[in-house]
Amino acid sequence: MKSGKLRHSILIQKKVLIRNSYGEEEVTWEDFTLAYASIEPLAGREYFLAQQFQQKTDYKITLRYRSGIKPHFIIKWGDRTFDIISVLNTGEMNRELIIYASEFTSP
Repeated sequence: MKSGKLRHSILIQKKVLIRNSYGEEEVTWEDFTLAYASIEPLAGREYFLAQQFQQKTDYKITLRYRSGIKPHFIIKWGDRTFDIISVLNTGEMNRELIIYASEFTSP
């Protein structure tokens, strides 16, 4: 993997459930790791949901291998958030990860 392609600094976060003062569970996001990655758009589409147009774009995100990244994590890149769909260890060689993720926005 050429390091020149890994030009985007991303933050990977994992979901943490905490209890508030009323005993209710609340979802918070905890930093898991920082990494440099390549981010490539794959496909985009618009659809109508809850009386609003939504836009979904799928991405392929490539980074050096990191253990422990799971599909229920998210990726923050600047002010954008990507939901991780799947994580692939290329060739099972622990050299690089390919992450397929989606970004949802309102136009």
